[in-house]
Amino acid sequence: MAYTTETYCTSNSTSSTAWTQWTDPGTSAYFGQEPWVQWTTTSATTTTVTATSSAYASWVEHITYRQETREAQQDRLARETEAQRVATEQRLQREAVEQRAAQRAEQLLVETLTTEQARAWQENRAFFVTGHKTGKRYKIREGSHGNIKELDAQGKECASLCVNVPRGLPNQDNVLAQKLMLEWHEEELLRRANRHTF
Repeated sequence: MAYTTETYCTSNSTSSTAWTQWTDPGTSAYFGQEPWVQWTTTSATTTTVTATSSAYASWVEHITYRQETREAQQDRLARETEAQRVATEQRLQREAVEQRAAQRAEQLLVETLTTEQARAWQENRAFFVTGHKTGKRYKIREGSHGNIKELDAQGKECASLCVNVPRGLPNQDNVLAQKLMLEWHEEELLRRANRHTF
């Protein structure tokens, strides 16, 4: 047979932060020593609490318990089981939608890439792009934040650019948007991006 707590209150505190009050030297309720010692000794020097060996009893005297019937327990367990089932079903549906969106975004991205870029993407999940304004080379990796790497004249990564589409879209959509911006509106992407040099 299960028991559930019906009500709870204390005779010594009106705040959920009582323990902090009692143990913080900066408060007026500070005991000056361990609270438990204060509660269980027969006398105390503090005037903020009446120390007594029955301190614990004074704390729990207002706690009452209600015996849960078998029918109530079964009803509660049934509700919990149903809530878990609904939550799992919603999660699986959400994951299925996200997976289909990612598959469509992947197809669109690959169709937009050049043959060389598509091969690099399939092999390394990254490809190279040339900025239309500066002629600089960039490496775009799969991801959504800081996944654009600026290359120097020797082909080494020298800076990281962080700019992305709104949250909730597949990473492939983000990569495609970054590619098109660099190829057609490089200066706008550079203006918006957070740039971190290495």
